[in-house]
Amino acid sequence: MAGNALFLWSEPFTRPSALRDRLAALGGDVRTQSWTDAAAGSASTGGVAREGLALDGRDAVALLRRLAGREMATPDVALGADVTFWCDALRLAAEIVASQRFLPGLSYEADQKRYRAHWGRRRRHPLRR
Repeated sequence: MAGNALFLWSEPFTRPSALRDRLAALGGDVRTQSWTDAAAGSASTGGVAREGLALDGRDAVALLRRLAGREMATPDVALGADVTFWCDALRLAAEIVASQRFLPGLSYEADQKRYRAHWGRRRRHPLRR
């Protein structure tokens, strides 16, 4: 599952494909056909692998944008506190970028051979106030 941006748990007796079909009703730029079935464990599941859907970054952002401000994704799919948190985080990031005071950046750490994402202050032009 490495490289995926978001993992949606399905209920214990619900197949991931059923969750995908329910969320397809959201329409718009939510492309459920590209979501992959996966299984993963976490501290919240006691390390037990649970089935769900793995989304890449673009699909995760599209879904979170569509779910922002909702309590229910569809009439039979409730949103958990974690999805609501990430909807709020996405909105905050959009507000920061829209204000043009901070912009996302990427730097390469040669000694560890990895990239690091960060927020940086926008540099002002010396002649502007």
